[in-house]
Amino acid sequence: RTAVDIILVLDVSGSMGSATPGEGESKIKVLKDAVEMFIRSWEPFAIPNDRLGIVYFESEITLFPDLAPNLLPLQGNVDTIIDAVRSKSAAGWTAMGGGILTGKNSYEECNPNEKVIILFTDGMQNYSPMVVEERAGYEIRTLPIDPNGAPPVLGESGVPGEPGVSLADFGVVIHTIGVGVPGEPHQSLLENIANETGGLSYFTDSPNDQLREFYEMSLVAALSTNSVERVNHFVGDYRPEMGEVAKGFNINRSADKAAFILSWRGDNSPGAMTFSLINPDGIEIDLTNIENQGDFFKIASFSLPFTQNGEEINHVGNWHMRINGNIQTIYDASLLVDEPELKCNFTIVNEDYGTGAEIPLAIQVKQGSKVLKNMDNVQVRITRPKQSLRALLAKYFVSQEDLENDFGLDPDNFPTLLEKKQHFLLKNNEKFNDKLQEQVVEIKNLNDEGKDGDKTANDGIYSANYTQTKRPGLYEFEFNITGKTQEDEMFARNEIFSKDVRVKIPDTKKSEIAAIQEEGQKNSYQITITPIDRYDNFLGPGYSDKIQIASSAGTLGALKDCLDGAYQTTLNLSDSDDPKSTRLTFEVLNKKIGSDELPKFLIPRERWGISLDIPTPTGDIKNYFDQDINTTLNVEYRHSFRFSSALLAGYHRFSNNKSLDSFKSVSGNVIYYVTTTRLVPFLKGGGGVYIPNKSRTSFGLNGGVGLSFRLTSTLYMETILSRYKIYTENKNTDFSASQ
Repeated sequence: RTAVDIILVLDVSGSMGSATPGEGESKIKVLKDAVEMFIRSWEPFAIPNDRLGIVYFESEITLFPDLAPNLLPLQGNVDTIIDAVRSKSAAGWTAMGGGILTGKNSYEECNPNEKVIILFTDGMQNYSPMVVEERAGYEIRTLPIDPNGAPPVLGESGVPGEPGVSLADFGVVIHTIGVGVPGEPHQSLLENIANETGGLSYFTDSPNDQLREFYEMSLVAALSTNSVERVNHFVGDYRPEMGEVAKGFNINRSADKAAFILSWRGDNSPGAMTFSLINPDGIEIDLTNIENQGDFFKIASFSLPFTQNGEEINHVGNWHMRINGNIQTIYDASLLVDEPELKCNFTIVNEDYGTGAEIPLAIQVKQGSKVLKNMDNVQVRITRPKQSLRALLAKYFVSQEDLENDFGLDPDNFPTLLEKKQHFLLKNNEKFNDKLQEQVVEIKNLNDEGKDGDKTANDGIYSANYTQTKRPGLYEFEFNITGKTQEDEMFARNEIFSKDVRVKIPDTKKSEIAAIQEEGQKNSYQITITPIDRYDNFLGPGYSDKIQIASSAGTLGALKDCLDGAYQTTLNLSDSDDPKSTRLTFEVLNKKIGSDELPKFLIPRERWGISLDIPTPTGDIKNYFDQDINTTLNVEYRHSFRFSSALLAGYHRFSNNKSLDSFKSVSGNVIYYVTTTRLVPFLKGGGGVYIPNKSRTSFGLNGGVGLSFRLTSTLYMETILSRYKIYTENKNTDFSASQ
């Protein structure tokens, strides 16, 4: 096969020293274990010209080996490379762009080896040069230091940027692996880097559970242009009282090499877990000379056909890995094979998917040049979010005092307040965590019948379109296929992909835009925008660099991320500027979502109104009186975009065939406006004094819900459902009203 040069570009910044979710091991410890598993799994399939190099990035960039060409032959250097990785500690900031460029520049142009970078990070870049999006694609530029920028640039790594050079022109495939909460800004960036370079992207909030598998899949991807594939993968809970646990794997006649891999979490002691191998004829394999036993793994690899005690044994059919151990743990078991004859192509088109998009899924199997058809089972298991991180961050409040806490962690964990808010909620809000963990799992059958996204029937390409993408977040696709070769031998293959679905097109009608005059300042206005898509998903916090607000007059202040889905700025007009003719324009993700004169967006500070309503008596007075009429005069002062206070004076009357009962009221209300659009739901409530015409003054409470529609900048129409409770001496005077 063609030799491959792989460079691991690894994040060793300060945030890598923090614990994984659930207060487990540090992220850098989990990364080191995953990298060792990657190297150990590659070792059985390595050829003499395969080489490996490592780039570490934090505030500075370092390499191993540190002499050109910064790549070592894998064969003969496995322990040396692993020891070098084990020696690293976490410190500094996140110079990801410098790490990628250093990795790319480590390759010799004249070397014919395939070139692959596997990039790992646990957070957003914050040291220049940085990966930035340009109209022609992504490139790595040196940016000026700006701690308050979006994203913040906190320093320079010393690696010069390469402006004008697209990542697509690097000539290097970049696979990306990210750790964090699905929906974080660096998840989208990592996927876009992979898409741009023809790589795959993986992301997890559970590195203890998935990081080793992601490196295994990245190895398969790096070697898949040749012939290494994963047959199957199992994850299981093990307890000593379970005894032996058997897992089955198929090997075909045309396979050249096999590697059975077992790894486990927790107890890093050789022999804590082990396995035996049974061939399809029931013969136990002697693993003495073919096993590699580590502190947390065991690998048995051998060439095929396999000889034991001087005799060739059968390798075609179902093998069993019999797992045993003396600890309670979670284990991963998998089989990798080098099989040039049989090739499975799993396909998800590398695109930047937005909410509501169709994601095409496809599998094709070839044996030599022949396409295999009539597969037994072709399925994709999809795991998708029930709610997005951005929506939850917009929903849950964190005080300014809590946002000023450093939580005793390295500052690289919190380059912006967004990361602090997220960290606080993850640590202290159980409901936020529960909502974040909610997922939907579905099984999608792929077909070769020319329907449901399959273009041509009976062409051997099994496909379907996945359409349930209305929620942004991380979508994981696990492909599984079983079938038969031309020799009628069973085979199986397994592969996983991750795709980030995000809010790409904010809706012009659902997005909220509003302006309000600053208190006591004639020519100053607060401007707010909350981008929302047609499926009611918030764009959410963390996108201030993707939002542009322009004004035809005056000056605009810096855009503030309110961390609740809204973004605010201040417009200052001069005495000569006319607010009525000042035009505001709003762009989000390069799409114009609003443009009009300032008064069209303006919410007045002061309002007064009059309402007529029909009261419906309840409680005791329901026995004596029927509906009649109410009238209420209210004066309202808007304190902010969401809150106002109001003073209400009302006259309430009930009647029957013989008499009238009425009372006057004066009360105060607090009003909360749910949105800042033209049609606004709101909640109100308060208390006051109620003066009956036939008894003494009493205290009362009222509350209600309503809708307010802005006809013009000064004229509103509202409808309200209210409930009143008046504490009189001798009767229960309750009533509701439709206003």
